[in-house]
Amino acid sequence: MLWWRPWMIALGCLVLGLLHHPAPAQTAPKPGTSAPPPAARPYETAPPREQAVSTKQLEEALRRLLRADSAQTRRFRPTEIEGLVVDQTITKAGHDFYDVFYTTWEAPPGATDFTVTLRERIGRGNSTLVAVDVNDTELLEMPLQPKFEVVEAAAQEAVAVAYDFLFRSQTVTKQLERADQAGSGLF
Repeated sequence: MLWWRPWMIALGCLVLGLLHHPAPAQTAPKPGTSAPPPAARPYETAPPREQAVSTKQLEEALRRLLRADSAQTRRFRPTEIEGLVVDQTITKAGHDFYDVFYTTWEAPPGATDFTVTLRERIGRGNSTLVAVDVNDTELLEMPLQPKFEVVEAAAQEAVAVAYDFLFRSQTVTKQLERADQAGSGLF
């Protein structure tokens, strides 16, 4: 046990503190001699004077700020993570399905704020049921056998179905946002 180490550190700090010599105190100048001017300290100097801004310049700056702010369209996004693929599989075949799906998955251009969930339920014998959900909408449920060729083909089919769903939902959303489809709210 090294019980003496903290004592030695404290003793060393005490000795270093005693050996440190503070700067000598300033003495008053003798009468009849002129005192040197005090040195300017950085914290005692006055801050630089700010330039006055005319009201016209201020109004113009505010107009630019309001134009820039109104030009930006801010959309509310409920999640910060976009394009999430969730694995809720149980068996090795299910995990292989997820691996193949994830490596071949590429979202449609412009598609944001979606969640793809791959679920698995135990089926009869060696097979399991794999389901693909996009934004809580079940798109596909199919039996899955443990053969890798079958798993690979099923995963590629699931990628095609999920891609098609996202592409179509994005197209419908764009059509509804057009001006000719937007209603005034009056009946």
